[in-house]
Amino acid sequence: MSRRLDFFYDILLEFDQPVRGHDFVLRCLPPSFPGQDILDASLALEPYAHFALQRDGFGNLLQLGRIEQPHDHFRYTVRGTARVELALRQPENALPIFRYASPFTGMSESMGDFLNGLALPDDPEDRAWALVNAVQEHMAYTPALPGWTPPPPRRLMPGWACARILPMCISRWRGPAA
Repeated sequence: MSRRLDFFYDILLEFDQPVRGHDFVLRCLPPSFPGQDILDASLALEPYAHFALQRDGFGNLLQLGRIEQPHDHFRYTVRGTARVELALRQPENALPIFRYASPFTGMSESMGDFLNGLALPDDPEDRAWALVNAVQEHMAYTPALPGWTPPPPRRLMPGWACARILPMCISRWRGPAA
């Protein structure tokens, strides 16, 4: 038995001061897949901006754009209708994004030491939560200036990630506590 569902969400980010040259990447439009058919979906941006659609390495639909003019808020509103039939759901195929070793999938010595030092529970769900909490305790968030981008060599170094949500912050792996 299928169900028709209307969805709506509205997200508002307010900035302490006007920003400009604001790059954004959203993952807010739901996909169609076996068991879920998106009949219609719309995305409204404020301030208005053109955006491109593409998929990430996991198959998620992304909306990418840039707002050049100064603005003190960013709002996105999504609405649409889906038909859901749970009996038609199918297991998802494993994506090969992390299947092969690369400089981005390798583990640093400090991360290996950190993981080897954890006492994780046997229950898979408890183990996952313990790992999430332990990693979160070892992340440091450092505010940066809007529009700042780390230089290319640092951007690709293990242990660094860059968030493109304003106010921008840089997430740096601190390694195990001393």
